[in-house]
Amino acid sequence: METNTQVIKTETNTHVIKTENLRKVYKLYAEEIVALKGIDVEVNKGEFVSIMGPSGAGKTTFLNLTGCLDKHTDGNLKVLGESLGSLNEGQLRNMRLHHLGFVFQEFFLIKELTALENVQLPMSFASNKDMDWANHLLERVGLGKRMNHRPKELSGGEMQRVAIARALANKPDILLADEPTGNLDTKNAQSIYDLFRQLGKEEDITIIAATHNVKLAYQADRVVHLREGNIERDEQL
Repeated sequence: METNTQVIKTETNTHVIKTENLRKVYKLYAEEIVALKGIDVEVNKGEFVSIMGPSGAGKTTFLNLTGCLDKHTDGNLKVLGESLGSLNEGQLRNMRLHHLGFVFQEFFLIKELTALENVQLPMSFASNKDMDWANHLLERVGLGKRMNHRPKELSGGEMQRVAIARALANKPDILLADEPTGNLDTKNAQSIYDLFRQLGKEEDITIIAATHNVKLAYQADRVVHLREGNIERDEQL
C-alpha cells in the first residue's frame, strides 16, 4: 500500500524542475488575477538560477508553486521528476520536508530558540537524529561560535545565515530563496550570495533565488527575467 511519507528519489542527469505552460490564477471576489501566464522553465541539477522582475512579475508565485506551498491552475509542473499536480497532501508535505529548503526575506526564526535549536527544529520533524549535522551546518555558514545565541543577539546577516543553515537541515535537493538579501546591507548581501555559490558547488544543491538586486542576480549561472507573468528573457551567464 502506498504511504504518504515515501521518499521521492531524485532523478539524475535530468531537469530537477520543468514547467510546461505553467499558469497560476488567483481569484479575488469576482476578479481573476493571472500571476503566471503559461511559462516554460527548465532548471538542471546543480544550477544556480536568479529570478528577476518588478513587483507583481510572478517571482514569488513561481517559487511558491515550485516549493509545493501553492498549487498551479493549469499546465504541468515537475519537481525531481514528480508531477506535483498528481501528488496528494501527504506526498507534497514529504517533498517540502525532505527535498526542498526555503529561505525568505524575513528570517522567520523562533525567537525563544538558539541558533542551533532553530536549525535542529526541521530535523526533528523529519525524525533526523543526526544533530551533529546541525552543528556542522552552523560551522559551514560561519556561526560556529554563535550556536547558543538567540535571534535578538544576532545581526541581520547572522540571522539569515541561521535561516540558510535551517533550510539545509534535511539535506534538500533544491534551495528556494525569496528576496533573501532584502533586509541586509550591501556587505552582508554579498556574503549571502557568496555562501549560496559555495554551497551550491560543494553540496550539489540546485538554487533558485528571486531578487531585485541586479549585481547579485548576475552572479548566478542564469537569470530568468519575469514581467507581468511572462518570461521576458532567459540569460545563460
